[in-house]
Amino acid sequence: MPRIIDYLKNFETFVLDCDGVLYKGNNPIKGAKEVVEVLKDEGKEVKFLTNYPYSREKIKQKLKNVVDIEASEEDIMTVAFATAKYIQENKTKNNETVYVFGFDELKKEIENTGLKVLEREEIMNEDFELIQLPDWLVISLYEGSDYYKNLAAAGLVLRNEKFDASHYLATSKGKIWTREKGLSPGVGCTIAALYEFSGKKPIIVGKPGKILTDIAFKYWKINPEKSVLVGDKWSDIEVANNYGLYGIKVETGKQDFFNGVETLNEYKKPKMVLKSIRGIIDESEIIYFEK
Repeated sequence: MPRIIDYLKNFETFVLDCDGVLYKGNNPIKGAKEVVEVLKDEGKEVKFLTNYPYSREKIKQKLKNVVDIEASEEDIMTVAFATAKYIQENKTKNNETVYVFGFDELKKEIENTGLKVLEREEIMNEDFELIQLPDWLVISLYEGSDYYKNLAAAGLVLRNEKFDASHYLATSKGKIWTREKGLSPGVGCTIAALYEFSGKKPIIVGKPGKILTDIAFKYWKINPEKSVLVGDKWSDIEVANNYGLYGIKVETGKQDFFNGVETLNEYKKPKMVLKSIRGIIDESEIIYFEK
């Protein structure tokens, strides 16, 4: 059998997920740097797409520091950047405000678009009463001693009948947060808690939702029929199948492992499953290949 890179020679763009594909936490995945170098030597465009709510600059630094991969910010799309861009493109007035249940990285990306991010103290007082209603609410990954109070503020926003439910966003819907050495509840768990409190469900920005991918593919001017998407989760393969990309699943993540193509619905069936991204240049890593 020829090398996978030879089989994929007619594809022009390779869209790579980051955590679980190129690195795991702060450890590089074996062969990741070599594969990216081979793809670039073959004249392929290499893009990086991640559901993590960090700035493009932070992902750029991590690719360099952890995997020794050089990337420009223009070749990186994060759910934080996509969330900020979505709000910017859909706001109806210049002075709209946003309450963010999430990391400072996400807040900064939103502020960089000119929007005002409100702190919890501007939303809710110490008696758990709503004192200001933001125009947008964004739910993302978060940890901190003020988790409960921040969650309460988000809940009060959602319960207010004047809040526009179409302005309620979540960066992902994953129930599991894959940490460097373990797992913890993800954004989906926060969404579930808020649903029980308010009866409201958010618009999902990240994979497998369409907003992140729509913005990324438009930004990069991608031709899906000439593109490959490599990911470690079934949500990545859903994106590939929904958009018509060639989907490759790698088994270097911490969840969503391959147990046979017969166990998957049509939306989650990959074209190929590899032990790791190294399989693109090493056929011994192939687990499944749709001929």
